[in-house]
Amino acid sequence: MIRSHKGRRTGAARPLGWAALALALATALPLAMSGCKPNTECAAEVMTGAGAYKGKASGPAGDVSVRRKATKDACTRMCLETKSVSLDTCAARCVVDAEAGKVGVKLKCSDDAAGNP
Repeated sequence: MIRSHKGRRTGAARPLGWAALALALATALPLAMSGCKPNTECAAEVMTGAGAYKGKASGPAGDVSVRRKATKDACTRMCLETKSVSLDTCAARCVVDAEAGKVGVKLKCSDDAAGNP
């Protein structure tokens, strides 16, 4: 503590300023180092003769695999509801058919207002 020539404390407010700075750094530094990036959320609807099935996925913004994951989620739901014998091969085949245009699919992503794949 520093005293002026009149007996008043001049350094009393200073520790509070350092504490506020330390608190701000302690809060902001982990966020900056974690690389917080915006997420993309996609919703897919696979339409077949048996019905329409919805799926969702999310991931880092700009990651094109999020669209494929949403389509796979919708395909997995279709395979479950149609009681497919092999869930893995059914979903994989459905995703390939959706990408080839053999199965109807609608995609809507949070970073894409038009819903274009």
